[in-house]
Amino acid sequence: MRRKTRAIVRLLRDLDPALDMDFHVSDGFDHQYDITFTYAGWEKYARHRATADWLEQRFDPVVRDDLRRAGHIPGVYPSAVDAHDPAKGIRFSPEGPRYSTGYGDFIGVPTVLV
Repeated sequence: MRRKTRAIVRLLRDLDPALDMDFHVSDGFDHQYDITFTYAGWEKYARHRATADWLEQRFDPVVRDDLRRAGHIPGVYPSAVDAHDPAKGIRFSPEGPRYSTGYGDFIGVPTVLV
């Protein structure tokens, strides 16, 4: 495990948050949604299935509905198949342990990448 990964996992364990939110910008990725998010386990493997199920079944629907009522257009966080060639399309999948959503899933902390 890399030093940065170990440090983040240690921080999450020390803080023991009920929910970890990782906010960042898309670096110019232009799409129809004004806010997107993802988390480990939606429709796929999760190390901590109960955490992923809570995010998918309880967190996600409520947050999406609240965002829509506030006038936003929420969507699943997209990633370019090839950042240098947009014509190759986009993919929708939770990231692995290399990213924040994976760190949280690794230790059972619900983590959402926004």
